[in-house]
Amino acid sequence: MKIRIISLLFIFLIFECLTLISTPPHKLGSLKEYYYPVTNFIHQKNLKEQPAFPSWWEISIRLKASGSYTIKEGKEQIQAAYSFILLWTGCMEEDMDDYLIYHETSRLLEWKAQEKAESFGKIKLLSEKDFSGKPHFDFHYILRKGKELHFDFQVESFYVPQNRQQYEFYLYLPASEENKMYPSEFNYNDYIIKGSNRIVVAQKEIYNHRLDKTYQWSWKYQKWLKGTGKTVFLFNNHQVQVNLLIIPHLSGR
Repeated sequence: MKIRIISLLFIFLIFECLTLISTPPHKLGSLKEYYYPVTNFIHQKNLKEQPAFPSWWEISIRLKASGSYTIKEGKEQIQAAYSFILLWTGCMEEDMDDYLIYHETSRLLEWKAQEKAESFGKIKLLSEKDFSGKPHFDFHYILRKGKELHFDFQVESFYVPQNRQQYEFYLYLPASEENKMYPSEFNYNDYIIKGSNRIVVAQKEIYNHRLDKTYQWSWKYQKWLKGTGKTVFLFNNHQVQVNLLIIPHLSGR
């Protein structure tokens, strides 16, 4: 198409030059009236060929996780299993070299948990209805690094066990690689045993079409802690699946 436009322009210019040569000086008038039609045509053609640029993006993050934790202290033992589904929705728009995020909703679609405490032959069971806390999705920001967009989020948690014990521990739940909200002495990323929690998309991927990506990883943490006269064993693991959906929009919200 560009070759055809150039050819037409060349023919038009030859025709105009011949017209200028054969036309008396007092009848030439302004040069603008000769060249404006073709330059305007080319300008309008270029505008039509330029791709439309999104004005904002719709974002949906669906996080599904399942895991367990174990706490042992002498003859007392607590074992638990849990699963949940979180959905975060919102949108973003470009702001110079960064992106502004607008929160719409954050919902806990599904929450199941069971904790079993064994102590000197007695067993006590608790369900998710007895838990004092629930998982909550916390989306911090989107960071542009070069030509990539890095997502920073974590699932806010609570302390366990739910059965009253002398010791309690913060239950670590899923977080993206970019997250730095955990204590400085603890690095969530060091305990990834499979997959990756690096939630990243190439910037060019979000401009022209709908983006739908899935990320998966497994995480495990265990530690022996010295208590008052006893040693406490803590074990925590989970498996995660994150579905990221980004839809570009050309019109205003």
